[in-house]
Amino acid sequence: MTTITVTNIKATGETASRAVSGVAAAWAWVDQMTDNAIDQSNNASSFTDEGTGVGRVSVTNAFANSQPVTNITTYRSTIESGTGNSGASTYNTSDLRSITRNSAGSTNDTEFGIVAHGDLA
Repeated sequence: MTTITVTNIKATGETASRAVSGVAAAWAWVDQMTDNAIDQSNNASSFTDEGTGVGRVSVTNAFANSQPVTNITTYRSTIESGTGNSGASTYNTSDLRSITRNSAGSTNDTEFGIVAHGDLA
């Protein structure tokens, strides 16, 4: 494998370049409702179901520290009508934690996307 070291990147067809530090270090789309599996991802290797609405996404290449910036987005139709909430955090340098809740505040299995930004080890 060859490594290319850059400060900025620009994808084919894009007109603007962006700093490499702004590109997600890891992301995954998880279906916790039917198969407890990652459907699409980058730098994510597996999903572990840890109970209703709670899980862990393991990353392929670890983060340099255990505090990457994380965000989670739920597929709204699976949360009920109304507003649910969700949260993402880290366990350690190799795992991202997901928690999804319905509009009543109870943990709830759903489809969700989780994204993490941070330096890789």
